[in-house]
Amino acid sequence: MRLGQAAPERTGWAFTMARVAFLNIPAHGHTNPTLPVVRELVRRGEEVTYFSSDTFREKIEAAGARFVSYLEGVPFDSHSIHKNIFVNAGMVMRYARSLLPKVVEDLRRIGPDYVIHDSMCCWGKLAARILGLPAACSVTMFALGTRPALISFSFMRALGREFVDGFGGIRRWFRGARDVHRRWGVNTFDLKDCFTNREPLNVVYTSRLFQPKGDSFDERYRFVGPSVAPREEEFDLPLDDDDPRLLVYISLGTIVNQARAFYRACFDGLGGDSVRVVMSVGSQTDPAALGAAPENFVIRRRVPQLGVLARARAFVTHAGMNSVSGAMLARVPLVLFPQTAEQGLVARQVERLGAGVRLPHVDLTADRVREAVGEVVLDPAYREGAERIGQSFEDGGGWRAAADAFIEFRESRGIW
Repeated sequence: MRLGQAAPERTGWAFTMARVAFLNIPAHGHTNPTLPVVRELVRRGEEVTYFSSDTFREKIEAAGARFVSYLEGVPFDSHSIHKNIFVNAGMVMRYARSLLPKVVEDLRRIGPDYVIHDSMCCWGKLAARILGLPAACSVTMFALGTRPALISFSFMRALGREFVDGFGGIRRWFRGARDVHRRWGVNTFDLKDCFTNREPLNVVYTSRLFQPKGDSFDERYRFVGPSVAPREEEFDLPLDDDDPRLLVYISLGTIVNQARAFYRACFDGLGGDSVRVVMSVGSQTDPAALGAAPENFVIRRRVPQLGVLARARAFVTHAGMNSVSGAMLARVPLVLFPQTAEQGLVARQVERLGAGVRLPHVDLTADRVREAVGEVVLDPAYREGAERIGQSFEDGGGWRAAADAFIEFRESRGIW
């Protein structure tokens, strides 16, 4: 309902209470956590219109939302995302300049009561400002507060290297921000806001325990834990549940996963009869190009990850937020091999809380892989660390708590 209308008598969730536009960047790690939230909002009567690329149309419509495709000809998908965050900044602003005319037109036509946008979706925040709509932020990574809560020496060193390599992206960001201001008359924001896009409400899909300096964030931040709803997955891997050998899962995620030397080190370090291994190499890596795999390996481009984690005793991972969240919920300790500065932050938190160990990028050997996996499997302290993190995730309430927060935000603006 619109601002100022009387609230209807609530006899269930059968009526439409409000219209919400959800704007996201079309990447698996940013989209997947929002789908259970969308499903819950729809169940409660919200009319959700979700903006993304056609890659995610089927999933979004299955969650009950109306799908709106971004501007044709903008090649923005999960493989467009760069390893360097400053290159991504320039890319995001370029897409914002291209997408804003259509997004603003679509929002005017749809007439939402409020907007939810991803923390990297600056065009969502800009469109809400242009149209004067209340907006909340969906944060699938760590929250960035008003003080440098995430800074560590290793992170700053990695960020400094990325700054030098990605300086062209920074220049593109500022040029684009200037052009947006001139065309639309809205005040743009600094470079940090490219990755935060803070709003009066920021729903963060992790726990205060796992968030670096989580106690420093005020009431504008709602830490709800991972948004992972139960779902049916076809489990077609040739794994015998009666096999007594431990299962090790290996994956570098869906984006930065072309790492032949890493995969070969896993072959050499974990090949043999002592463990079983499931390895997911992603759509950009041809398993045949890796050479002959040991007989105890099952290699696929994609696997039903939650089903594998339910059976695994260790997970060798790139430390993406969604992968780490799934592992902690399954109480699986980690061997960490981050590919970006952002993933390095997640790996640092896992190490700090005692749920995993990190592999070196320099001089990675088969022995180091084997020793790291053996350490997290044999030392019960790592599983205890995973248990503590996983319990904090469950205590957050997940997708239901996220839906609660968004509806409370909408009601606080007088929208019923």
